[in-house]
Parts: sequence; C-alpha cells; structure tokens
Amino acid sequence: MTQPEPSQRSYSETTTRGATMLFSTNLAAKFLGIGTLYVTGLMLSPEDFALFAIAVAWGEIFGFVTNGGLQKILIYRGKAFRHLYGPLCGLSFMINIGLLAIVLAIAPAIGRAYESDDVVWLLIIIGVSVPAETIPRLLRAELAVGLRFGELSVLNGYSALIRSIAIILLAVFGFGPYSLAWPFILVGVFEWIFLLRYTRIDWRPTLPKLRLFWPTARQCVWIMPGLVAMSLIGNGAYMVIGAFEDKTTIGLYFFGFQLTLGVFTVVSQSLYSVFTPSLAALKNLPEQRDRAFVQSMEMSTFVMFFLGFAIAAVAEPTIGLVWSGKWDNAIPVIEIMAITATRPAVTLVVRAMLEARGFWRITTMLSCWDAIGIMAAAAIGVWIGGLLEITYAVGAYSVVSAIVYLLIGAKYVSVPIHRLLKTVYWPYLIGIIGLAGAWGAAAVLPAPGHAIFSAVINGTIYTTCFGLAAIILQRQLCLNAMRAVRDMVRNRR
Repeated sequence: MTQPEPSQRSYSETTTRGATMLFSTNLAAKFLGIGTLYVTGLMLSPEDFALFAIAVAWGEIFGFVTNGGLQKILIYRGKAFRHLYGPLCGLSFMINIGLLAIVLAIAPAIGRAYESDDVVWLLIIIGVSVPAETIPRLLRAELAVGLRFGELSVLNGYSALIRSIAIILLAVFGFGPYSLAWPFILVGVFEWIFLLRYTRIDWRPTLPKLRLFWPTARQCVWIMPGLVAMSLIGNGAYMVIGAFEDKTTIGLYFFGFQLTLGVFTVVSQSLYSVFTPSLAALKNLPEQRDRAFVQSMEMSTFVMFFLGFAIAAVAEPTIGLVWSGKWDNAIPVIEIMAITATRPAVTLVVRAMLEARGFWRITTMLSCWDAIGIMAAAAIGVWIGGLLEITYAVGAYSVVSAIVYLLIGAKYVSVPIHRLLKTVYWPYLIGIIGLAGAWGAAAVLPAPGHAIFSAVINGTIYTTCFGLAAIILQRQLCLNAMRAVRDMVRNRR
C-alpha cells in the first residue's frame, strides 16, 4: 500500500505523534541527565564545571557546524535524499576533518588564554568527536525526512543512556571534567552503528561533482555562519563570564543553565526535529503551512512554559534537598532563567518555518543577531555586578528576543500579529498564574517538616493552578490536544 504524502495527513496528528514520541524519550533522557548531574554535582567542583563550560563554549562552535549544516539541505530536499546523500557525505567528511585541524591548531592558544592545560585537552576531545558525528548527523536527517519519529526517539533514548552511564562511571573513577567530555566520542560512534543498521541505505561517501558542489557551497555560505551563531547563542555567555569572572561564578551559572535551559533544549530539539520536516512537507501549500505554523507555536509555548514555571515552582526545596546545600547559590539563577525563558519557545518554531522554506540567509542573520545580543547581555551583567546581575540581564534579553522573533516570523505567514501574540502570551500568563499559586501557598501555609514535602506540595499546587487556568483561558487548545492524543492512541491500536 502506498504511503500517503505528508501533505495529505493531519498536521496536528503527525506532529503530536512525533512530538509525543520524541518528547517522552527526551524527557526520560533529561531525567537521566538530572541523575547524572546529581552524581557529578557531588563528585565534581564548580571549578571542574567551569573548565568544561569554557571548553564546550569554544568546542561546540565546531560541533554545531559539523557537516557544514548539509543535513539541513537534505531535509529541505527530502525527496532527493538518496540521490544527494553520497556526495554530500563525502563533502561532510572533508569539512569535518578541516574543523578538527582548526581545533588542534587553536586549542593551545585558548588554553593559555584561560591559563589551563585541561581546557586544551578537553577541546581536543570535543574536536575529535566532530568527524565521529559525520554519518549520524546525515542519517538522522533521513529518519526525519521519512517522519520516522519512533526510531529517532529510540535512538535518543539509547544515546542518553550511554552518555549518562559513561559520565557517571568516569566521574566515579576520578576523571574530573574529562568525564563530561569523553562521552561525546562514545555517543557518536554508537549512533553511527545504530543508524547504519536502521536506515538501510548505502552510507558510503562519494566525491561530490562540481555541478553539485557549487550550488551546495552557495547554500553552505549562509548555513554555516548561522550554525556558528547558534553555538554562541548556547555558549557565548560562558565565554564572556569566563573572561571576566572567577571560575566559581561561571560554574554556578553553568550548573543553573543545565537545570533550566538545558531542559528547554531537550524539549526544543524534540519539537524542532518534528516541526522542520513536517513544515517542509507543506512548503508548497501556503494555507496549510500557515495554519501549521500557528499550531506549532501553540504546542511549543504551552509545553515549554509549563515546564519552565514548574522548574521555578520546585527549585528551592528540590535543590537544597538533593545537593544538601552545595548548590544553593544557584537557586536564584535557576528561577530567573526558568521564568524568563520565552526565547527558546518562540525561536524554535520561527526557525523551523524559515528553514523549511529554505530561507537560510534570514535564519543566519537572526542567529547572528541573537548571538551578539546574548553575549552583550552577559557583558552588561558582568559590568553591573555579579552572578545575579548576569542572569537578570540575559533573562531580560530573552524576553525581548522572543518578541522580535515573533514580529519577524509574522512577516512570512498570513496570520494577524495579534493572533500570534495571543498564541504565545496566553500560555505565559497561565504559567504566571500557576507559579503565583505555588509561591503564594508556600508563603501562607505552614512549612512542611521536610523539603521533599515542600517540593511535592509546590508542584501539585502549580500543576492544579496551571491546569485550571489553561481550561479557562485556552479551552480550545486543551480540547485539540486531548483529541489529537486520543486519535493517536486509536490509530496505534
């Protein structure tokens, strides 16, 4: 039986099924990550986290541009995937070996700048992981093009499990910050083997011909700077803080980031992996494409804001309980990041829409602007004061950036701006109501006898308030979500 074209399916059903699979797996992966962070938080010092944060801030610039972003072209040109794979794989290997050579050349200079030999070796380990990611990045694109989100979710689950076990074992055996770096290579090798088995395509690279090389190179000219900017969006603040503040400050900031924006990154990657190929399938159907954009924004903001305010609601009792006061100084950082994280929820949908339509130049310009903005906000925070001032400055920028992305995204869809603003800020208001209920109850009710009871009570009150506010203010969205999940369960049966 012929598989129906994606444009003939219900976009809501397809994305809900895909997002549910990936989100469920990645949520489990994040719980593994939190468990890993618990162990490393006990075994490693803030200085260890600081060294790794500095290495990642520089190393992930090369990690983001792995393959030169050619997997994005494969997703955009989905129907020609098997025809393009061989030459683009060969070109990817050439790019990645060049990236490794650059890492090896600059690592000593970066180590001297931060006065640490450990940073040099951490960078080299991360650099070696770039060629190991060549085939996995491309074959992941093949699964995305085929909307094979179930296999992607299985892969994500195994990768997270291997990464967590490796980090814990290395930390226990005294590898210090290196316990966070070696799993980069291990996971890349595992995904290579897994995807070769499940994609069943001729994975061998071939040399790209000139008639394919030059058009691809013209697209990469815009894709690669955008990927560099994306790495700076995630890690540029570490560079700025590491250059002006002590290692304890950057260690606390990195720890807070991992417990908040790290969670958002897991969720946003799941949604982005679903939205981009799904929107690309509708790029020639303007009316359905615009409706899908709104549905994607509704799903993204509802999920992300629920999680963000939930983290803020339970942060104080949970962190004090789990790490016995060792990381209490990071609690305000976590709460501020969680409440102000509007940017990830909005930008992932706008970027998915633009990339699905091949607007590489616009996405690159937006990413560069975003990277400069985050680094400038961190610098302003450093100039004003210390850890809290940095977090407030970056959080304020996140709120402003979300509005700018929304206004720019509205230019490329036939949807009134007030509709998009309502789509984003009704869920944000619902999150505020839920958090106000949790914090208000904590201030009024007698303190429970143990921190675990405080966390459970805060979480329960928050979830109840959020759910009631969602039913009142966004009743139709709740009904659509329940209907989509119900249809998905029926179809699976």
